[in-house]
Amino acid sequence: MPSNTRDATELADGSGFVPAGRTAPVFPASGLVSSELLVAGIVFDLTDAPVERNVWVPDEPSATCAAEGIVEGLGPERLSELGYRPGTEGNGLNQIALTTAERDVVAERLAGCLDLRDAIGTLLMGNDQMSGTDAACIAESLQQRGVLARLAEAFAFAENLDPLAVDGAFGDALLTGASVCVGEGAFDWLDVDLPGSGDGTVPGPTTTVPGTPDGLANRTGSAGTTP
Repeated sequence: MPSNTRDATELADGSGFVPAGRTAPVFPASGLVSSELLVAGIVFDLTDAPVERNVWVPDEPSATCAAEGIVEGLGPERLSELGYRPGTEGNGLNQIALTTAERDVVAERLAGCLDLRDAIGTLLMGNDQMSGTDAACIAESLQQRGVLARLAEAFAFAENLDPLAVDGAFGDALLTGASVCVGEGAFDWLDVDLPGSGDGTVPGPTTTVPGTPDGLANRTGSAGTTP
């Protein structure tokens, strides 16, 4: 069953956002940043969320798993060289000049550690827009069809998550799951940031899109561009 701990209507953003009471780890102004500090920074970015917005974030053990894998895969020297800084607009993990191969590493580590089924299920539940049973059913369908990794890829490559991209696999899986799991009218909500097309719209109710200023930024797609 999706957690729905924050009545989430979008995936975590937080690009450059530091909420009251929380402080991003302090990095040295220059030079090599230690692996431990880099892990702490990535965990902060993955789990940080503005309190005034309803977002999904992973639990700390999952975020730590991903952060350790990313630092190990990319190396502290490379992340230091590119100027990664937590909680800093323009210096987020998917905003620095990673290569395509390095972004693949980020996506792989995120997909391997984060509960993406819970993420999409929680989003579908939103503010009581869908029952937990229906949301869990669709999320399970998406996982069985092997498309949930697209969430991690969207973050790593700072892209909008377009359901019609990659041969429309995500959109097809979403529609198939919905046709089996929920009844007519279940998607008649207007305030949910679900994956959409590059211009911020999908057929039917207006939605915002991960990767746009109102959707996913530092943690599942950013308003940046891929080098």
